[in-house]
Formats: sequence, structure tokens, C-alpha cells
Amino acid sequence: MLKVPGITGNIVVGAVLGLTWFRDRDVPADLLPLSTFAAAFIAVTVGMQFSYRRIRTALRRILGIAFVQSALAFAAVLLAAFACGSDWITALFLACFAVETAPATTLAVIREARAKGPFVKTVLGTVGINAGLCIAVFAFAQTLVVHFVESDGGEVSAGAAL
Repeated sequence: MLKVPGITGNIVVGAVLGLTWFRDRDVPADLLPLSTFAAAFIAVTVGMQFSYRRIRTALRRILGIAFVQSALAFAAVLLAAFACGSDWITALFLACFAVETAPATTLAVIREARAKGPFVKTVLGTVGINAGLCIAVFAFAQTLVVHFVESDGGEVSAGAAL
């Protein structure tokens, strides 16, 4: 009726349930097995669409888009967090979370629309690369913060975190 993808309704219902029915529950702990399964299922689904043979011709474009999008999202959120007065650890982790592009939503919209073609190939490739970048950036940030905490707030270099 509203001419929006079905995933939009899933997101709205999830937000309403999260704000009402699950308010007093430890949802992350209760749903950990389900969320782990869902993340693995999404990774497999994206991986099935992501074969070198299918994206070979668009690989340079996909890598370029993924790296630029990730870098811009990271920088924008990092600067916004600093502008709002966050400490560097909070700003760093918020920026890491901004790198991800919600592969489940992207896949749901593509499947619902039965979309095909070079644009879809580029989007799926970009989402796949982006997920890997998000994991790598988060692992680097986590290591950097652990070294900072272990050194009692001393100086920490990016080389040590790498």
C-alpha cells in the first residue's frame, strides 16, 4: 500500500517490539544464538553472490566504491562524534560501526525486486567487501584500545596495533 520494500515493515516492527515488549529483558544475551546464526546466514548468502568469475569485470569499481564509502563514513562519524564531545575511544568505535552497510537489508530489497544486472553485481560486491573492511577496521580499533588500556593511558602507536 505504501510502495516501500517489505524489509521496511520488518525494521519498523522490530523497532516497536524492541521499545515495548523487550524493554525489560536482556535481549542481546537472550538472542545471541539467533543473531549468530543470522550473521552467518547473511555472510553465506552474500558470499554466494560474490564469486570472482561474476565480478571480475567490475572488481576495480567495486573496490574503489567500497574503500571510498568506508573511509568517508568512518571519517564523517569520527568527526561528528568529536564535535559532539565524545572521547576518542567512543568516537573510534562509533566510526567503526558506521563502516558497515547492512547486507541483510540490501539482499532483502534486491531479492524482493528480483533485480539483476551490473548495478546489482556492483552493489553486492561492494557490500561483501565492505563487510570485510568493517571487521578489519573494528579489529584494528579494538587492538589499539586494548594496547592503550594495558599501557595505563600511555602512548600507543598504530604500528603496535597492527
